[in-house]
Amino acid sequence: MKASTEEGGWLVEILVPFESLGVSPPKPGEVWGINLTRSLRGTKVTQLFCTHGSNHRPEMFGQMLFLE
Repeated sequence: MKASTEEGGWLVEILVPFESLGVSPPKPGEVWGINLTRSLRGTKVTQLFCTHGSNHRPEMFGQMLFLE
């Protein structure tokens, strides 16, 4: 896993084998819904950041487009 921060956001690169999700590898052009969260700990208050501000509303999740 690789992670970094930039002005206005953060980046993360992870490897998740599709077999571990119980699915076949997607075809180029296929779109999946995705929601990522990040928790900041170590302070008195735990902060939770989610794509589009909701961890429990699939209609607000982002989209991931698979390329070749």
